[in-house]
Amino acid sequence: MASLVLTDSSQLTSDSQHLVCHLLGDYLESIKRDFEKAGKMYKTNCDELNFPRSCYKFGNYLVLGKGRQEESHIGPEAELFFPFSLLAGHVFELRCTQARRGVQSVRCILRERRPELVPRFDLLRVGCPSCFEFFLKQAFDYFKKGCDLGDADACLNAGLMKVSSNPAVKMDKDHAQGLALLEKGCEKDHAFCCYYISGIFISGIKDTPIQKDMDKAFKYSTKACELGSIHACANLSQMYSRGDGTPKNPELAERFKKKAIEMQDGLLKPSPTLTFQEGVKPV
Repeated sequence: MASLVLTDSSQLTSDSQHLVCHLLGDYLESIKRDFEKAGKMYKTNCDELNFPRSCYKFGNYLVLGKGRQEESHIGPEAELFFPFSLLAGHVFELRCTQARRGVQSVRCILRERRPELVPRFDLLRVGCPSCFEFFLKQAFDYFKKGCDLGDADACLNAGLMKVSSNPAVKMDKDHAQGLALLEKGCEKDHAFCCYYISGIFISGIKDTPIQKDMDKAFKYSTKACELGSIHACANLSQMYSRGDGTPKNPELAERFKKKAIEMQDGLLKPSPTLTFQEGVKPV
């Protein structure tokens, strides 16, 4: 399959070639488990064809240490394990003290149902801190390029790298740039970007020009809730209940509380399983 794609790629239009190259990278990653070749494909597709999703993928590779080229001047001691959820780890705690039944147990649900989604701070193994910082800065450049080209996930990662207070993220902070990157992601309907921005404005960022602004927090919480963020819906309930950023409205407070609870119940429901060799079920 890989050789077929490569053979035929010369006949593709420039508009479709970048997608095929990215899909080849996905094939090498998911089926062949050849991360080095997949990483090279994503890098080339970003550098030469400016495909935003490939920029995002290669940025992740740099952060995770996947697909590291052995010929790099950075030595083999730079093999890293750095789950990107680490950057957003504190978000699971963001405004939890405000939450009631709708969100308070979400972290427990994630731990029980999807433990891989719960930030774990014991997975960072860095044998070469300077190498780690080198890869991290490169990753930011690829995330930013992906964001500028239109990939919302790349906007999220680049934005978090600039605003995260996590000490493991050893980068120069630029809260204004980070906020602008997150806003780009929110404009592209990325629920988590919108929710994260709302959290920034709920409390502000100390010693920066970004101050608490409940009107903006309400605006971004509303959009994040509309896009499916359970945390944002719970925060909206609290805002309507207290009159933060919006006039008090007990009815709307209750409505958004119920919406958050319904979303939480959806997380608790087991996913349907695929059955084999059972034939068509009678109607």
